[in-house]
Amino acid sequence: MNEPGGAEIELAERRVELLETRVQLLAADARPEADALLDELRATLAALRRMAGGPHALLEEQAARRHAEAARQREAFLAEAGEILAGSLDYETTLASVARLCVPRVADSCIVYLVGDGGGQVQRLGAAHADPRKEELMRAVLAARPFDPHAVSAPIARALRTGEAELLPEIEDAGAEGEVAPRSLLVVPLRIRERILGALSLGWDEPGKYTPDAVWLARKLADRAALAVENARLHREVQRASEVKSEFLAAMSHEFRTPLTAILAYAELLASGIPEPIAEVPRGHAERIVGAAQHLTHLVEQVLTLSRIEAERDAVDAAPTDLAALARETAALIEPLARQKGLEFEVEVPAEGATLVTDANKLRQVLFNLLGNSVKFTTEGAVRLSLRTRNGTATFEVRDTGRGMTPQEMERIWEPFWQADRPGMKRTAGTGLGLGITRRLVAILGGEIRARSEAGRGSVFEVELRTERGAS
Repeated sequence: MNEPGGAEIELAERRVELLETRVQLLAADARPEADALLDELRATLAALRRMAGGPHALLEEQAARRHAEAARQREAFLAEAGEILAGSLDYETTLASVARLCVPRVADSCIVYLVGDGGGQVQRLGAAHADPRKEELMRAVLAARPFDPHAVSAPIARALRTGEAELLPEIEDAGAEGEVAPRSLLVVPLRIRERILGALSLGWDEPGKYTPDAVWLARKLADRAALAVENARLHREVQRASEVKSEFLAAMSHEFRTPLTAILAYAELLASGIPEPIAEVPRGHAERIVGAAQHLTHLVEQVLTLSRIEAERDAVDAAPTDLAALARETAALIEPLARQKGLEFEVEVPAEGATLVTDANKLRQVLFNLLGNSVKFTTEGAVRLSLRTRNGTATFEVRDTGRGMTPQEMERIWEPFWQADRPGMKRTAGTGLGLGITRRLVAILGGEIRARSEAGRGSVFEVELRTERGAS
């Protein structure tokens, strides 16, 4: 008996690898017996290597190098696939790119199928072939033959129905596809838990040309693609829910604003003695109605502002703005409220502030919200507004001696509709929208807002903007 040479051993290794690939795709209950047979084959292969004698060490070294290079290429391929899949939430276009990525690294051809959001119609999102001429023919064949999900014999339809991968090692009947039909086919479903989102169809132009490496890559890629599709769909659902919420808030706010305007107007007339003076007690009631209506109007305006920002309809009307003058004007609106509470109200701005090309109304609202917030949550002490300009930046600082915030509360202060609710702490009227709106407005203006605070020791908010010309 002749001793086996390197070629015979390589051929045996190849056959064992192909068997390992097919065993990977077996159902779980059929795996134990197949694995036992594979173990016997591996033992036989090891015996053949030992019989080879001298060349054995060289063969082992070559095999080790092949495995190391294959592992490196697998990692590079999956890293590239991950970048493509994570690069966009437009999963239709992304999955079409996956088909191009698979060819020729994994297979000679690749077609990506996706089940519609409702679980109905199946789309072909991408088709690629290593041979440009065959790719053109393949696309023409697919365009002329709509996908039939009810074709029981079709391996793709079966994979979409059962959620199980399927390998056809040899396909002899080319059928209607002619020369572009694969001679080996692997179909791997895109699956998230029990949901089938689509499938990858990978073909080879020669029978048995697939490799264990290609099958492993296909399964890993299918897992990543399925996760990308699921994430993109969830993002779309969240986005749509947010749009519906914004539309509802905007519609309701508009409906509230009309009767509120009428209530406020008539209450102000009564409080002013029009059409005729009224007694002191009724006038006090009218003044309370005015105060309540003004508060509700302010809340409605906050909700409408948030809706415009979320819908990205809040455009910037930029013009040169004197920041010091704007700070003094805004402070003048808030100072009476601070004096009513017995608070000190300090304004420290330079006589001539920096000029900023910005939306003055939005910046005024930012300062108004921050100052109003400080006055609201400060019961004694002082509220202070300052403006510093240095090295081309302008920094507004609003500082108070109010109740402050804990580290846990600081993590949530920018969330819409959130307010601190500490045990023993009196809850302050409001929607919790002020700081969330302020942060978004600052972002629209191209600036940055920072906050620091300590429970019982007040808070500091800083708004930093780039100026057209700054004072050093």
